[in-house]
Amino acid sequence: MITTEQIKTLNFDAWKCRCSSISNIMTSPAADKLPVGAITHIEREVDKILYGFTTEIHTKEMTKGTNGEDESIEVHNAVNFTNYKKHVGSASNEYLITAGCDIDDQKNDKVIEIKTPWSKETFPKTKRKAFEVAKKSGYSFQAQGYMSIFGRSKCELSNNLISTDEDMCHWEDQTMHDVSDVPMELRNTLIEFQHSEILQEQIYARVRLCRAYMNDYLKEVLTDHNLIAT
Repeated sequence: MITTEQIKTLNFDAWKCRCSSISNIMTSPAADKLPVGAITHIEREVDKILYGFTTEIHTKEMTKGTNGEDESIEVHNAVNFTNYKKHVGSASNEYLITAGCDIDDQKNDKVIEIKTPWSKETFPKTKRKAFEVAKKSGYSFQAQGYMSIFGRSKCELSNNLISTDEDMCHWEDQTMHDVSDVPMELRNTLIEFQHSEILQEQIYARVRLCRAYMNDYLKEVLTDHNLIAT
């Protein structure tokens, strides 16, 4: 629990955006002021610290992705003739932070993110559809974050189709979740993003704007509650 005295010394000059949250602050990337969506997101970030709460979301799709990560890496390896293991360890730079990428391939100058779709239906069967899903989910920004932090020129997004544990999907048609009848070659859809210096600088500039606004918002909250003098 943060104390009143700690709150009075709090500032966000060194705040870093999580890679998974970059898309929340990057509406209109070239704009020189914060869009409404970014303001809402970073106000919530300040609120979490001041009031001591989290807004983590847990879904069945996310649970499958977490529990099935090792199996999905095995599918990726089998299709792409690789021998990757899960990368462990958080990382950051001056502006961004992440709990870690799934695979950091320094030799081939790339990071790889492993995705595990919920079912045969939601698995992207073509690269075109995989790019559409990635753009809609904001993953293109997340990929830029990983490349910036790890210093890589490429980021691959590897979608891997694996069976779903029956206790997680027993209310659904099991033919949607049992992939034992699907050839291995049809269970991996791989797309690649290239590092962009322009987009990286736009992200960094937006983080700087966020820091300034977060400090202003913090001051507003503390002033309204008589914790600092006006």
